[in-house]
Amino acid sequence: MKFPKLVTFAFACLSCLTVFASSIIEEASREAEAGNYKKAYSLLSSDYYNLQRDLEEKQKLLDVYRRELDKLEKERDNLLRSAGMGQTSADAERIWKEAWRIQRTAIHEKRGKEKKQMLLEAIETFREIIVNHPLSVRASNAQYRIGRLYYKFLDNKRKGSEEFRKFVRDYPDADPDLIRDSNKWIKQYEKKYEK
Repeated sequence: MKFPKLVTFAFACLSCLTVFASSIIEEASREAEAGNYKKAYSLLSSDYYNLQRDLEEKQKLLDVYRRELDKLEKERDNLLRSAGMGQTSADAERIWKEAWRIQRTAIHEKRGKEKKQMLLEAIETFREIIVNHPLSVRASNAQYRIGRLYYKFLDNKRKGSEEFRKFVRDYPDADPDLIRDSNKWIKQYEKKYEK
């Protein structure tokens, strides 16, 4: 497998940092073995605080990147919606019907492990609409269904709440009843589990 130059460079930097850190640890160990505890402590604590400061600076930078990425994702989603949220495609409709059939069969006809397996299959089928047909009118409903299946039928409240948050964030113009329902489940989860 061929790595892009940036990935190769990142691995090289990590290797250098690891070698550098291990050389400081080795030097501190030698000092400690020689009875120079003060020097060993000084070496390790100095490097530790430098690494901690670097980590804090990198965390601030990561926060800036995350905010900028969130803005870009929101702008992209708004552009996609304004470019054709009303579009529909035969493929999206076909996938929607299949996902609905799998979901209905799982809920009404299956039990135990088989039910769980089919519900997960329905989730993946709904997700296919979001990934492959993001401009379809079915995309927002598919995201809502994923949240509902996790929350209510798979009893995975955390994952369901995450999926509902995606729905509310990514589809602010979706059916108001579904948005209201999603917010209700999110608040219920936060009240019960995020104290």
